[in-house]
Amino acid sequence: MLSPSMLADLEARLAANPKPTASKVEDGRRMADLREQVANLTDALAAGALRSPSALADRLVQAEAELAWLTTEGAGRRGARAAGLR
Repeated sequence: MLSPSMLADLEARLAANPKPTASKVEDGRRMADLREQVANLTDALAAGALRSPSALADRLVQAEAELAWLTTEGAGRRGARAAGLR
């Protein structure tokens, strides 16, 4: 699993390197894909069917972080675009 400092580093890198402007549809598709990944990884971790749980736990944290970023930043980008600011 990622340590709190590793998670903070990942979040800082995501914030420092924002995605290029993506359409609402692209964001929605990516968010759906990430939600599915999170569900699958969570199910696999819960079932204990993993040989390398730490690697998959790290991937789960990354998927959750990207989903959170898309949820907050993506909404902000769309709102700014609608207001003519971007």
